[in-house]
Amino acid sequence: MRTYHNDDHIFEDLDGNKIKRVQLVEKILTCIGDGKKTCLDISKELNYKYQTIKNILRKLVLHDLLIATSSKNFTYYSQIKNSCLLADLLYNEEKVLKNFKILSRKTYTVEDGKNVSYGGSHGSDLRSGSIWDSIFENGE
Repeated sequence: MRTYHNDDHIFEDLDGNKIKRVQLVEKILTCIGDGKKTCLDISKELNYKYQTIKNILRKLVLHDLLIATSSKNFTYYSQIKNSCLLADLLYNEEKVLKNFKILSRKTYTVEDGKNVSYGGSHGSDLRSGSIWDSIFENGE
């Protein structure tokens, strides 16, 4: 089972049955399955108050366990499918970072960079002339 904050919080359905938050989250994820469902559909199927399901769905979206897709009238919730590397990179960063090994680190300081004081490509070549030579040589 997955762990969440406030796992000891108890929720009560419309029949009076009480379960913990983790169990309700697992029920919601099972209810959604591979399809898309609205909050109203989930609350009717699981027999819970609409607001209770809405609050938990909001938390699941914030924790990247569900995707909320808005249409004209409803918001549909679906599970995130990690079937490709791009999805793994976007939705499960810790898992992907474990597969990489850092071989070496290289740090740079300001002194390591180029000293670019002129934005052009010619640099000081434009100043090589008889006029510039006389200015830089104290006018001699």
